[in-house]
Amino acid sequence: MKKSLLMVPLLLVSTPVAAQEAQQAVTDATLVDPARLSAARILLDVIMPPAKREALIDGMMKGITANISESLFSNDQMKAAFDSDPRAGEIFKRFIDQHQVRSVKILKENFPGMIDAMAHAYARRFTTPQLADMQKFFETPTGLVYTELAATIMGDPDVAKWQRDLISKSMSSIPKDVEEMMAEINALKPKDKTGG
Repeated sequence: MKKSLLMVPLLLVSTPVAAQEAQQAVTDATLVDPARLSAARILLDVIMPPAKREALIDGMMKGITANISESLFSNDQMKAAFDSDPRAGEIFKRFIDQHQVRSVKILKENFPGMIDAMAHAYARRFTTPQLADMQKFFETPTGLVYTELAATIMGDPDVAKWQRDLISKSMSSIPKDVEEMMAEINALKPKDKTGG
């Protein structure tokens, strides 16, 4: 049975703002104040310094892939398949490794687009003074430590365990769900070609 692995999106910083301002800022998704956009781009360069973005992606994807792999290797059905033929485990490990390399490559190639999209999203939601306040915080010693360590959160033992548990719970119903879906599809009657 084929199973697709969904990669968890980047853990992004969010700062609360007044609901009315946020709603007003997002109302017209096509218009972005150039001053806000400029401030948002500066903020994102502070939160995710360009020189450190590749290392950020590598570290984040490594932790996520390790959690997914460990969760799948501990799944009863997967374990049974691996126990019955150790070559299955080798094939699966190769699949995970190839998937990680491909995902990291795609993410690195498309990261500038994500940063641009995020800059627009921030510019729609936050005023120029709010963006400046956030920038000031992220330039403080605590803010700098946060930007250094935020990407390692997914590798924290408690977060990793939660993620593995979530993956296991998500996978537990897949075989039954697929079986029921296939039964429903197989039960469909062919359409009458005469239109009747």
